[in-house]
Amino acid sequence: MFLYTLFWGVSAVSAAALILLLKENWIRGIVPHLISYAIGTLLSASLLRMIPRALADLPGPTVMGTLLPLFSHPVL
Repeated sequence: MFLYTLFWGVSAVSAAALILLLKENWIRGIVPHLISYAIGTLLSASLLRMIPRALADLPGPTVMGTLLPLFSHPVL
């Protein structure tokens, strides 16, 4: 497990360092996409973390009935 974590940690730092080597025009074009990706990842992780807690407090059909429109909505 440690080697797996170490590998992906080093890979992430290397990718960040490679972004710094890109031309400034490319960086300006890619940064908004990277920020959107990071925000989406954080929101998804927080939503998925709340599902078990909601199921512990509320009946399953209520929780899943609330989440179904979120997951079935087409992305525009």
